[in-house]
Amino acid sequence: MSILVAGIGSSYGADFLGWEVADFLARGIASRHPQLGQIPAVLQLEDGLQIKKFLHPTAAVASIGGYRSVLFVDAMRSSEHLYGELLQLHANDLQPTSGALSSHSSGLNDAINLSRCLGVLPDDCWVFGLNALPLEDQPFSAELQKKLVAALWQAVVNRCSALPFSRHSLSA
Repeated sequence: MSILVAGIGSSYGADFLGWEVADFLARGIASRHPQLGQIPAVLQLEDGLQIKKFLHPTAAVASIGGYRSVLFVDAMRSSEHLYGELLQLHANDLQPTSGALSSHSSGLNDAINLSRCLGVLPDDCWVFGLNALPLEDQPFSAELQKKLVAALWQAVVNRCSALPFSRHSLSA
């Protein structure tokens, strides 16, 4: 397998964002969204690009083994960033915590570190998120959510197009 886009979230408040982005990417790829015309790597990866939604970050641990790249999308909590700010972090930059960065009690950073300990975390693993503090119990406004989903879409598409894939490497 090649790339996993893992939308982490729920139907509650700002936490819905990870699922919304996963759904947006799936719909965009299925409908041949105009942006995909500029992204041959994504078009070549249709069979190797998996988009999944998870209710909790630790649920993704069992699914990430075997992927060359994993791109997590989640609502985040950061007192160092503005509400709604787009954050992009490499998995190596995350340390185990008590869920301080994530909007979940045990955070995505903890799930990533567990995956690393189990030997299933690929070297190319990124987290894309939006800061939900201080309004994590409220969904993002429709206008802000649309803008932020578009920004995350572009960040994920940029990451996919930067990966060194070819049709030959997918069949191996």
